[in-house]
Amino acid sequence: MSEIIFSTGSVAWSPLMLVAGVAIAIAIAYLVRAMGSNNYKRSGEQGMAFFSGNRHPDDGIGSENLYWGFFKSMEGYYEFMKKMHSGIVNDYVFWFVLVVVVLLAGMAFGGIL
Repeated sequence: MSEIIFSTGSVAWSPLMLVAGVAIAIAIAYLVRAMGSNNYKRSGEQGMAFFSGNRHPDDGIGSENLYWGFFKSMEGYYEFMKKMHSGIVNDYVFWFVLVVVVLLAGMAFGGIL
């Protein structure tokens, strides 16, 4: 029996090889999982979510705390951007057009275009 091969113009692929590749990937994943530790317990400390080393709050995690570390680390950038923010659409269109002109000029004089 000849193998079925589909051609899409620039790429040829075989559905049987795709199924075989998925089966091999599942087998490898199962083997890696089987090599794990058997003493895991869903109850107690092992079953609790990791919350940066702190006890998990009983009332849940609010959305204001979800990205706290990210916003705290980027605080200087956000304060700078708040000062630049005017809320006027014309300012944003001006900056967009200016950036596009600079990029096109760089591409034109850089020999890319």
